[in-house]
Amino acid sequence: MINLELNFESFFEEKIIKEQEKLTLIIGSGFHKQAFLNKENVINILTNWCCLLRSINPKIELSKNYLLDFEREILNKTSIQDALNASKIEREILKDTAKKIKEIQLETLKSLSDKYPYEILNPKYVSDIISLNFDTIAEELFKKNHKKFRKKPKSEYQSKQNKQLSNSLYYNEYFFNEESIRFWYPHGSINRPTSLILSARNYGTHITCIESLRRKMKLNETNDATEYNIPRKNQTWFSQLVHSNVLILGAQISDSELDIWYAFINRERNFGKKSNNKQYRSPIFQMRNNTNADKNLANSNEIWFNPLFNEDYTYDVQWNKLSKLFNQKV
Repeated sequence: MINLELNFESFFEEKIIKEQEKLTLIIGSGFHKQAFLNKENVINILTNWCCLLRSINPKIELSKNYLLDFEREILNKTSIQDALNASKIEREILKDTAKKIKEIQLETLKSLSDKYPYEILNPKYVSDIISLNFDTIAEELFKKNHKKFRKKPKSEYQSKQNKQLSNSLYYNEYFFNEESIRFWYPHGSINRPTSLILSARNYGTHITCIESLRRKMKLNETNDATEYNIPRKNQTWFSQLVHSNVLILGAQISDSELDIWYAFINRERNFGKKSNNKQYRSPIFQMRNNTNADKNLANSNEIWFNPLFNEDYTYDVQWNKLSKLFNQKV
């Protein structure tokens, strides 16, 4: 878990630049908040769950559990008609929601693309981007700023998978010469509207898939040949979170995000024995500050993840420092 002596800038210089290891990034809505900084529309459906749900129904009653709030909206819409069941109502809402996100994504890419910290989407240092957002802005920015990279065709391995695991196995990969980068959407993407995980029921279904991902990963680690010969540590977003250097940006990993925590817990269990405890383990860094910290109760993030930079720094300062690191000439 957390290593108080670990400094990200030193780690980046030693492991990422000199030893040429790669990072896996988790990006959340803070990626957008930084781009909208000092703009009137900083709070919108890209940056805020409340705005997203109110775009579905302006009169929706919100609680602290957005999955359950969305469930109530499905049930409310189902209860006033008899033609469609709840699942079909949900699909219709998701299609409409994806359309709204696509519209603001298009507008954002036209007017604010230069405001994004796109330097972090650097395949020289990053192997995987795990987006907890529904939009694909990070991927679009990568394509815009790395025009030499080409999208890799879907492999037979991907096309053969059980559809139930699609959110966990679906990704887009881009390559140029020996470099490549992958974009994962474990909670769904607007490119497949019905994949969006907004309801408690869909999240529950998603969670049941996670153990399958762990078993696939462990089978691969034992070198028992798989039919499609997928490289070790390189199967899914889950295996990336278990094995690689992780950087969490613009995301507060809430205690309810059990899929992400399940990967991190498995990661730590690999070092659970006393004899393994001193072995080198790939770190997890998180961008955060102490502005809203509750000093009376430790946050799970503070216990499990190393801070990226000094937590007294504003997010603006931290994003700028990170962009400079990723953009340096080596």
